[in-house]
Amino acid sequence: MAFGIEADIVVDKMMMLGDVSMGNSVKMESIVRAYGKIQAKGKASLEELNMLTENGVPILEALSDQYEVTTAEMFKMITAGVVGFADVDQAIQSMTSEGGKFYGMLDKQSKTFTGRISTLRDNIQMLFAEVGSKLLPVIGPVIDKFTTKIKTALEELTDGKGPLAKFTEVMVNIIAWAVNNIPKIGITFEYVGEIAKLVAEGIGQVFDTVSTKVKAIISALGLDTAITSLFNVSIQLIGDTYKAFKKGIDTGDWSDFFDISIDWTKAILTIYATVALATDIAATVSGLFSSLSAVFLGTSS
Repeated sequence: MAFGIEADIVVDKMMMLGDVSMGNSVKMESIVRAYGKIQAKGKASLEELNMLTENGVPILEALSDQYEVTTAEMFKMITAGVVGFADVDQAIQSMTSEGGKFYGMLDKQSKTFTGRISTLRDNIQMLFAEVGSKLLPVIGPVIDKFTTKIKTALEELTDGKGPLAKFTEVMVNIIAWAVNNIPKIGITFEYVGEIAKLVAEGIGQVFDTVSTKVKAIISALGLDTAITSLFNVSIQLIGDTYKAFKKGIDTGDWSDFFDISIDWTKAILTIYATVALATDIAATVSGLFSSLSAVFLGTSS
């Protein structure tokens, strides 16, 4: 219909193209597209004829036989635009008519497929019947026993007897207890949360106060500037060390690296001396406070 084929012959044409595609939906799609393009243009080209050939339709041989020429001569005729749509349609009809290569192929494929499916279905049914007949003597008593157990359990549950009835009663009691007490538990956790919040706020305030005092002491002693300077010097020294090491690797000149090593030694000795001095000062201050405490304590006594 889309390529201008009359509605009353669409079914016949589709059956014809279905025969040459041998019921393969992928081939059918390409064959219909090629057939439609030839019909729309009114003449055949190598592009559409190659599409038919690639999908198993020996259209060139059929056209050559139809014109009683060789395949090479047929190529020249196609290139010259001599072969029209009617020629291609007639060639396909000859292949799908009685005695042709694809005559009744769609019906044959359908019957073959249906027969295989039917045979497979029958074999599966026979397999299940055979397996069932073998398993029934073993599984039958188990199924009957299981069915009896379920029936007995349901009867005991209805009468309020047996383990299933007791289990159900316990579950009902647990659910009832949860419904009654979960709101109370929630309120208790709410109170605990409020108390925890107050404690956390108190600890936070104390920490902020202590932190402020410590920062003030560090700033008054000038330690913050010293720490910042030490950090900056350390960063610069690390960078210079990397550059000197890379220079030694690239050029073989290690003089800068040796100089940096001396600087590192000086820095370590300085830090060590500073720590030792701070330790001595702390010890001196501690001794002074101890002496003052002894004096005051001795005076008071």
